[in-house]
Amino acid sequence: MKKILSLFQMVPTSSLDKITFIFLIIIGFSLITASFIIKFLKKRINNKIIKKSLRELQGGGLIFGIICLLLTLIRIEKVPFFSMKIWWIVFWISFLAWIIFKIHKIILIKKRIQRAQKKRI
Repeated sequence: MKKILSLFQMVPTSSLDKITFIFLIIIGFSLITASFIIKFLKKRINNKIIKKSLRELQGGGLIFGIICLLLTLIRIEKVPFFSMKIWWIVFWISFLAWIIFKIHKIILIKKRIQRAQKKRI
């Protein structure tokens, strides 16, 4: 019960250790960097499947990267309410759900394009 209630502490009792801090900073910057790389690659790719798949990955990577960096900064500064551990849980659950949804959507796009190509033949 104490562990569950500790998720909702307004100001966390312990700050992030250096390894966790560096890991979260790397994740945030890598998501932002990946979104810019996707934007650059999207212009050069001619494959329809890949181009449609990359269309929405760019914005999501940028948004999740910025949120990760903001949550890390807020946690280090121990800002009340916003530095609660529950926000990290919400972030990771929504990030994993977004990844699963995008993988599912990419598979559907691939199947739809393959069916359209079979009809042409």
